[in-house]
This record gives sequence, structure tokens and C-alpha cells, in this order.
Amino acid sequence: MNDSDSPDKNSTQCGKKISDFYNEPTDLGNFEWVKYILISTLKVYLDNIFTFILISLIPVGIFNILRYAFIPDINELNQNELNGFELLLFGILLITGFFVSILATAALSIKINSIKLGESISVFNCYLSVWAKIGTLSIANLVFFVLFFAAALLSLTIFGLPLIFLLMVNFSFFNQVILFEDKGPIESFSGSYELVKTFRIRIFFVIVLLLILLLFLYSLVWIIEPKINLMNNLVFGILEVAIFPITGIVPITGITTMLIYIDIKQRKLINT
Repeated sequence: MNDSDSPDKNSTQCGKKISDFYNEPTDLGNFEWVKYILISTLKVYLDNIFTFILISLIPVGIFNILRYAFIPDINELNQNELNGFELLLFGILLITGFFVSILATAALSIKINSIKLGESISVFNCYLSVWAKIGTLSIANLVFFVLFFAAALLSLTIFGLPLIFLLMVNFSFFNQVILFEDKGPIESFSGSYELVKTFRIRIFFVIVLLLILLLFLYSLVWIIEPKINLMNNLVFGILEVAIFPITGIVPITGITTMLIYIDIKQRKLINT
């Protein structure tokens, strides 16, 4: 099912920059579209795995180096009384983690767009391209975090869980709208909402399947963790830094989100 709404000028300009592995996307049913997106995610990931590892490793590695350098016993913070300086460091680390996750996700989108265009861009330039919009991206991500946190609290009621999925379906593409359509932090949410019209059911199924996959990956980590019995859990710390974030949340969700964004933009352009 294609959306017949006309994209705005910025959307049209963005769409002209987008290409696809299979040229013009064919009309697909719900199941076929979900399958196409997931297979495309796997293809993009495997074809560019070392680039995605590098993109993900840089910010996550920096964060963990700072974490273990300044608060080496961070895993025991809940058992000890924190002084003011430790609380300040802990707050700085949380803010740093917030920013590096934004940078990694956005840099990943820039790289995927260049892959789809058949162009070459270095990892450094991916981050450089993102830096100009870090303020807008940070505000938008903070707003989304607040909304998601509120929905998570409401998940204790019957209304919370549906609200979480509504947020994830309708506003999953605000980062892409900021990066490729030059929208502001608030406009990016309305842009994402308009983008997903007639695709909500399909996106919902993709999100559910991704959550199942990520739950499986988390389960593997939980199984591995107790079997590691080295001083300060050094090996598990390396697994946290270099394996799970790289092969899990950042690349998989980032690639899938970007491919959905590109696919929907193309289908909108075809209908104009």
C-alpha cells in the first residue's frame, strides 16, 4: 500500500538523493515488505560489517574508557555511598553516553545513505557530517526519551504498552528527518508522523521482530556473563564494549530504521 500524500520541498530534495539496491521498489504486501526490509538489513550489515563495527566502536569505546578510568568500580556504586564528586562524575558519564549514542546512530545513517547511493565516505566524515546537527539531534532525542520514559512508567497500566508502540512506530524516523530534510527538533516528529502514514502496521511488525531478536541477543549475554570469572570482570567488560553494542542495538536497529526511511521516501516519490 503506497501513500498518496505529496512530500514537501525538502522531502523531494532528500528523495532525489536516495537510491535502492533494487532500483525502483516494487509494490509489496505487508509480509513481503517486512521480509524485504529484514533481508536488506542483513545484506547491508554483512556487506559492510567492519565499517559498522568501527562506527559503533569509536563512541562506545570512548565512553567505556572514561567510565573505567574515572569510576573503575562503577558496578558496585549501588552498594556504596557516593560522595558529591562521584555523583558529578556519574552524571557526566550518563550525559556522555547519551551524546555518543546519538552520534553513533546518526553517523550510521549517513554511512547507509552513502552505501545506497554507491558513494564512498569515511567513518571520520560520517561523524563530521553529524556534528553540525548535534544540537538539534540532542534536543529531539531528549524529547523522545522523556516521552518514552513517561510511556514506560504508564506501562504499569493497560494504556502504557500500546503508547510505547505508538511512539516507536510514529516517531522512529525523527533522526533521519533532521539529518536529510533539515527539520528542527519539533518539526522532525511531525515529519516522522507524516512519513509513516499507511505503513504503520508494517513498521509495527518489523519492530516486534527486532525486539525479539534483540531479546535473544541480550539473553546470550546474560548466559555468558555468569560463566566469566576473572578479576573485575575484565573479559565481560570487553564483551560489553566490543561485541554486544556493535553486533546488537546500534547497527541492527540503525540499519533497519534507515532502510525503512529510504524505502518509504522512494515509494512516496513514485506516487508524485
